[in-house]
Amino acid sequence: MLMAQTRSVAPAVAADEPAAERLPRAPRREEIAGATVSVLRQGPPYKANVLVVDAGGGPVVVKDFAAKAWWARLLGRVQIGHECRAYRWLGRRPSIPAFLGRIDAHALAIEKIDGRLLASAPERRQQARAIFRRLRAVAEDFAAAGFLHLDFRARKNVLLKADGRVVAIDLAGSLWLRPGSPAHRLCAPLIRRIYWNALRKWRKLLTTGRWPGDDSFLHRFLLRLRRPHRWRGGRPPAGGTP
Repeated sequence: MLMAQTRSVAPAVAADEPAAERLPRAPRREEIAGATVSVLRQGPPYKANVLVVDAGGGPVVVKDFAAKAWWARLLGRVQIGHECRAYRWLGRRPSIPAFLGRIDAHALAIEKIDGRLLASAPERRQQARAIFRRLRAVAEDFAAAGFLHLDFRARKNVLLKADGRVVAIDLAGSLWLRPGSPAHRLCAPLIRRIYWNALRKWRKLLTTGRWPGDDSFLHRFLLRLRRPHRWRGGRPPAGGTP
């Protein structure tokens, strides 16, 4: 079990399954401009814009590369396709937003989660034990599914809902292997180790209020495979963040 080395932590308890609810539909491309409610993130040249769009059925989150330069749209097609496959691989889970569909080659739509960033939630210290159990349950569920969320340790990628559930977002940085396959059996210890390191980082934030500053060598190596500029110690394209 992940984090089994930590005696003070209670056994993992899965977050309560949410009640079934009717989800809004994904907007069509021609609806996005007129139905955009807010911009969650104006992405740099090489990243998607993240919008809140309400085309009549309720607000949804749209990740969209359509307004980017041609080379970013080309890269975006690959990223959007990859992220769509990640959502389909995991299916409907309370620990991730519901996947509403691929709008076109450049955009996808997901459920809008009503929550706040766990890293800045004021109640995180008072509810540290319960929150950590839920984080661990999510990590163990992902690992059992052969799914590696490389950004699970990132402060901006875990939300805390009012009911105490934690939700992992932004599946663009993810890899997956069919459970039970030779590749999965070979990589399972590595997957568990990466989640263990992420949980250790979250535990420090929850118990001390401080965010560890140094990434593990393994995680830095995997990130560099996705972000080549990090090999050179350089900067990303203008307007971007590492």
